[in-house]
Amino acid sequence: MRNRFSGLYRRPRSPLLAFTLVFPSLLIILLLIIYPLLFSLVISFGKVGANFRSYQFVGLKNYLAVVSDNQAVDLSPLARKNIV
Repeated sequence: MRNRFSGLYRRPRSPLLAFTLVFPSLLIILLLIIYPLLFSLVISFGKVGANFRSYQFVGLKNYLAVVSDNQAVDLSPLARKNIV
């Protein structure tokens, strides 16, 4: 007697077929998640013009400016509320 779930999973006939079926979802993940994440990381380390045509690398200056700014809003209560 055959298991009733035995026909649900079959190995792909070729690795090329498996790659062809998985590739569109990997491309969507790459375009919608990974590219914007890396792009924002690169921008955060630089001084960027309004139209993104001029870029000057400033390193950690942007992060130091945010941390050392006395007029910055204290976000720690908001962070504690939203993390938990």
